Amino acid sequence: MAELDLMAPGPLCGVPAHPPAALSPDSGSASPAEEENPGSPGSPPGETGETGGQGSEWQGAPKAEGLEEEEEVLCDFCLGASRVRAVKSCLTCMVNYCPEHLRPHQENSRLHGHQLTEPARDRDLRVCPAHRSPLIAYCDPDGQCICEECSQAEHRGHALVSLDAARRAKEAELRRTQLDLERKLKLNENAISRLQANHKSVLVPLSMALPRQESWSGSPCPPSGDLLDPGIVLKSLASPALVSVSEVKAGVEEQFGELRAALTKAQADVMLFLEEKEQAALGQANGIKTHLEYRSAEMEKARQELDRIAAIGSPVLFLEEYCKFKNTEDGAFPSVYIGLKDKLSGIHKVIMDSTALLIQLLQSYKEKLQEFSKDEEYDIRTQVCAVIEHRHRTSEPEPCSRQQLLQYACDIVFDPDTAHRYLRLQDDNRKVTNTAPWEHPYPDLPSRFSHWRQVLAQQSLYLHRYYFEVELSGAGVYVGLTCQGIDRKGEERNSCISGNDFSWSLHWDGKGFRAWHSDAETLLSANACRRLGVYVDFPGGGLSFYGVEPETLTLLHRFQCKFSEPVYPAFWLSKKDSAIRIADLGEEPEKPGPAPVEAAA
Repeated sequence: MAELDLMAPGPLCGVPAHPPAALSPDSGSASPAEEENPGSPGSPPGETGETGGQGSEWQGAPKAEGLEEEEEVLCDFCLGASRVRAVKSCLTCMVNYCPEHLRPHQENSRLHGHQLTEPARDRDLRVCPAHRSPLIAYCDPDGQCICEECSQAEHRGHALVSLDAARRAKEAELRRTQLDLERKLKLNENAISRLQANHKSVLVPLSMALPRQESWSGSPCPPSGDLLDPGIVLKSLASPALVSVSEVKAGVEEQFGELRAALTKAQADVMLFLEEKEQAALGQANGIKTHLEYRSAEMEKARQELDRIAAIGSPVLFLEEYCKFKNTEDGAFPSVYIGLKDKLSGIHKVIMDSTALLIQLLQSYKEKLQEFSKDEEYDIRTQVCAVIEHRHRTSEPEPCSRQQLLQYACDIVFDPDTAHRYLRLQDDNRKVTNTAPWEHPYPDLPSRFSHWRQVLAQQSLYLHRYYFEVELSGAGVYVGLTCQGIDRKGEERNSCISGNDFSWSLHWDGKGFRAWHSDAETLLSANACRRLGVYVDFPGGGLSFYGVEPETLTLLHRFQCKFSEPVYPAFWLSKKDSAIRIADLGEEPEKPGPAPVEAAA
């Protein structure tokens, strides 16, 4: 106690006066399309409320807080019905006192060293869980509040400070975190507004949509000194008159007017090509906007949480809550800058230069335009310049062990608003099972898959590196990535995550693994494994699948992708009773046993 006596702990606001009561428990490969099992709609027994329990605890929280505020703290020395309201709590005695019973502490000099504070409820009392003694100091290296016995035992020799001093330091850190969060939130909101401006500029001439903005020496991003200023930067165009898809379409109309009789079919092909590029540009911008809006909501919640923590009176409770917040804080989100990459004037030039040769080129005209547009310099898309953390930069070496992959760990859950009605979500939306032919009473939403038994994750992946693991059960399961614009209602092959050029997936058919992209499959010579690791290198355009076993990590397949917008983890359960569970990355993989599934019938 000698070294702790040098500190002035001061009163601990809101700390109760005696030990709390024990907590109550209440507190040969077939086409993937052929794998879908037909079944009549039904309603499974006992399915009500499967996905609705997640928010129930939060709904009750405000009411509980209101009851606690009204609860009166009574003197522990008063007896029976005559107990009166306490005016002070002694943190040394761990007792609440009314004015009469407080007199010994005021009059007896031997009790003057006791620590008095405002009355506090029993359940709010924070004592050392190991020694049941008052918490009187803060161990900075371990980041926890300790009692006197702790200071002489496991924390002996550590850098200890008083609770008040620790709170002052953490409050300063909290204020810096708040300011940084405010700055990021402002940048994110500004980026969303700029995306809306880009949306308009795709549809109408830029001069009608928003004032022209100059670039910095032809670069779409501001110089390093301006990285903290949110904003959009539009690259200067060689032909200021042609800055939107609609204007290029008008030019096409004019050129084809001279050759209407001979070029009817070719004109339709070109118009379809431009419309596809327009929709692709708008879909990309909408995907980024959805991601940024989600991040804004998350940061708004974090800001409210910081405001709540800052208002806590008890230093101990404040430190516990703030340290808990810091441990769960997501620091991976970058500041983004939005720009519009517009080079469609080059396509217009090709049309004009080729007019004299159109009669001979009618059969291959559309193919030539598609080949020309493969060069990104002559495409239209939203440009994003982001401040990327060092560990997410492409210059960082590729991880080669599970421990290295875990530094990019991300926590995902299934999105109930996208789940097909044959899919049952459990475990706080971390497990999905195909219950065909039983349907679940999900609301009819535009985002819900209605034909393919698929579900997306709620979280979008963008600009960084990510890693998550899933456990497979049953045959006919697909795990992969897709973009927000995947058709949710279509019955065609391009509506499933194996049948289009913006989705990548790995398929377990009960006998082996197959990789799928653009409706093309690749048979893999990999052994069966229960747990899959999925590594997304967005900046580097890589998607890798690993077989995860104790002390073993096996690369199953790697896709080289061309990401241009946020992607979503996607899952397809084509067979009845198949299931996928999102694994807790803190759990070690199970030891190898029998194959995870039986061979598909």
